[in-house]
Amino acid sequence: MPGDPAEPPEAPERPGLALPLATPRFHVVGAGRGGTSLLAALLDAHPALEVGFERHAVSCLMGEAIAPGGPQPLHQRLSTYLHACRGDAGAAAAEGRIWGNKITTEQVYALEAARQQESAPPPDLLDVLFNGYLKDQLIVFVLRDGRSCALSKMRRAGLTLAEACERWQLSVRCWEFLQRRPFPTICLRFEDLLARPQELLTPICAQLGLAFDPAMLAGTGSERLLPEYRRDGFDLSRATDIDLPAEGVALIADDLRRCGYADGAGAAATSGATIRPESSPATSAAE
Repeated sequence: MPGDPAEPPEAPERPGLALPLATPRFHVVGAGRGGTSLLAALLDAHPALEVGFERHAVSCLMGEAIAPGGPQPLHQRLSTYLHACRGDAGAAAAEGRIWGNKITTEQVYALEAARQQESAPPPDLLDVLFNGYLKDQLIVFVLRDGRSCALSKMRRAGLTLAEACERWQLSVRCWEFLQRRPFPTICLRFEDLLARPQELLTPICAQLGLAFDPAMLAGTGSERLLPEYRRDGFDLSRATDIDLPAEGVALIADDLRRCGYADGAGAAATSGATIRPESSPATSAAE
């Protein structure tokens, strides 16, 4: 995304050409500047997990490595992306780890442009992405208070107030869509993750057939995070920095209320994680 601070460079490809492909087990999704990097780092700190930090997102989902002009740019991007992820998942499985990737709604925003270029555009991008290409995977979606998220986008990504609010509203669309997704999904709030990390990480581990590991809490200082993101622990002040200009708050007020964020407060009116289906493994089995 132009203006976004770069993620750490992608890890080099593993040596060897004969590793089998495997389906990634999970995806961490949320708004850019919305807590995805923290959540990915916490999961990556589990000894049995490996998380890609937007692996293949720019090259495939944003189309930078795909020749333009095809009749199905959306499906070409998604199929190329998923194939690349299967290579990473297979390599991790060969080393005894479960692999998943982290993407943001900035890439979803880019996919919407590709959808509109299709010769016969599918009616709903989110359905194609989450219930089609990623249906076999646990989706873990993290939502951050729009006042804080939009403010961070303006400060660090150089977006205008209107642009930052619009991008956060796309994350709300995803949040609401995933609440109804008939495949394994966990929706949580960034503010709750800061306040009660073990409580929110435990059900994610359970969906992947794992127990919570205390080593996950050290992920706040992971070297896989950009230096300015690293912390010795959980910085609760990040949940209260909500001084978005009043005109921005007006733009997203309805979305804030629908997402349960109390007026004038940095915490949500309701908290915890929404898990769908609650007792299913991280497979494509419907509720």
